[in-house]
Amino acid sequence: MKKTLPFIIVLCIVLGVGIFWSVTKDSVPSGILPFDSGVQGYVFLGPICPVLRDPLDVQCADKPYVTMVRVFTLNSDRLFATIATNKEGFYVSMLPPGDYNIQAVGGNPFPSCSIQSITIQPGVMQNLDLSCDTGIR
Repeated sequence: MKKTLPFIIVLCIVLGVGIFWSVTKDSVPSGILPFDSGVQGYVFLGPICPVLRDPLDVQCADKPYVTMVRVFTLNSDRLFATIATNKEGFYVSMLPPGDYNIQAVGGNPFPSCSIQSITIQPGVMQNLDLSCDTGIR
């Protein structure tokens, strides 16, 4: 009995801490991550050919652009995140709800990539494709 009493006490403490942790880990937020909202899309580079024809030649269709995508807070223009696209030009960024400017990183002077504003809603992944101008005319 003398040897089992300390074991029972330790077991009760361990179980109590485990139960407390499992109850509080889901009800108390720990920091700001993870987000359940954000933005995703593709970055395209175009035009590819100097003269666009109707119907569009598949060889001249805009191409995926492998680059970085920057996310800025709308009100302060502070850089919030930088994301790399994959080889298909796809990017995804989990973001807290709020207003943002999103821009693919281009070159100097080309490709020139436009800035897009977006409002992220809670619990929603929003699609936003970005385009970069090659300067080909």
